[in-house]
Amino acid sequence: MILFLFIFQVLSYGADEVWVEIKGDTRIINARGNCVVRGENFEIYADSAVLYERNDIDSAYLFKNIRVISKKLSIYSDIVFYNFIERTSIFKKNVIIETDTFLIETERVFYSELKDSAYTPEMVFIRDKINNIEIKGSGMNYLVRSKKGSIDSLIYVKIYKKKDTIDVKGRRLIFLSKDLKIIDSVYISSKDFKGKSDTLLWKEEKVFLLGELPSIFTKDSELKGRKIEIQMEDNKIQSIVSEGDSFLKTVSEKKDTLHLFSGILSIFFDDSLRPSRVFGKGGIKGEVRK
Repeated sequence: MILFLFIFQVLSYGADEVWVEIKGDTRIINARGNCVVRGENFEIYADSAVLYERNDIDSAYLFKNIRVISKKLSIYSDIVFYNFIERTSIFKKNVIIETDTFLIETERVFYSELKDSAYTPEMVFIRDKINNIEIKGSGMNYLVRSKKGSIDSLIYVKIYKKKDTIDVKGRRLIFLSKDLKIIDSVYISSKDFKGKSDTLLWKEEKVFLLGELPSIFTKDSELKGRKIEIQMEDNKIQSIVSEGDSFLKTVSEKKDTLHLFSGILSIFFDDSLRPSRVFGKGGIKGEVRK
């Protein structure tokens, strides 16, 4: 292998073969075989490349087996255009962005190194490695370091645990660092329960159903209120607190139906997801129907 290496300020590049064309005030550097472009904080590897140099190397196209390696993340694709002056790039075909905590897959990404932001109008798949969450949708804006952003058109969110999987659907998703917010026509379900609301906020082991008349259904119970807070453990419901115009309907083991109305209801569940204890506060009313 013959290695050519040139240095221009903070950028360097190398390849098995290099040839140069001059067009006006621009040097067009063609590179083929084991191409690498190195900057202060990154390295880009590819099978071939075309670099454009005026005073310095200001832009480049790289092709096939793209690998961008930096301290914070790695990016893979088939094609990339890199603007070294603005420090922006466009990745195309089989794009993967990966860090220690998450993985993003899509077909096209606009990435800004200075803003640390990734945008794609395409279909996107995201996997949270730490919390074992999968997200699919289209139209993503994402700030990589702060883990904030949005998906404009959500298809699904899946939260995987040992005992169960929770599925969430809605129209839009907002990343809030460690939390997820899902907006508009939200449905949440598992093998044990179903729920719906205008807005869902996922905070680790807590789920908040918000908006107009959120509700949740189990095999034997139905709960409604203005705000519903669900305490989870390994995707299993442990307790629920409903605030504002709360209503609980539950069927006992004797097949009696209990109706409760209260400002606030706190319900604790046993392993079979039957209410084991119920506490009410604020204008409690109830009746048992045989």
